[in-house]
Amino acid sequence: MNLTQLKVFREVMETGSVSQTAKKLGRTQPAISLAIKNLEKSLDLTLFERRGRQLVPVPEARYLMVEATEILNRVSTVSATMKGLRSTETGSLNLAAMPGPSAYIFPKIHK
Repeated sequence: MNLTQLKVFREVMETGSVSQTAKKLGRTQPAISLAIKNLEKSLDLTLFERRGRQLVPVPEARYLMVEATEILNRVSTVSATMKGLRSTETGSLNLAAMPGPSAYIFPKIHK
C-alpha cells in the first residue's frame, strides 16, 4: 500500500466512479483500476463489489476510507508545515528579556 493508491482509493470512494476519479486526478481509467486492484492485492481484501460498471464499497472499504483520509490529511499537514518552515513563514522563536524593556518592545513586533 502506498500514498498514491490511498489517494486513488479515496477519490473513487468520494466520486463513486473510476472515470470521474481519472478525470479529477488527470490519469487514465485503466491506471485508476490498476491502482485499486494493486491496493486490494496488497491488503489481500476486496474493497469493491463490481456490479457491471459500478463499484460498490464493501464494509472494509468504509473503514479504510476513514483511515486513508486521516493518513492523507496528516501527510498534507506535514507537507504544508515543512513548506512554511522552508520559506520561513512559520516556525518558532524563543526570546528572553528583562520585564521592563519587554513590555515596551515586544508588543510592537508581534503580528
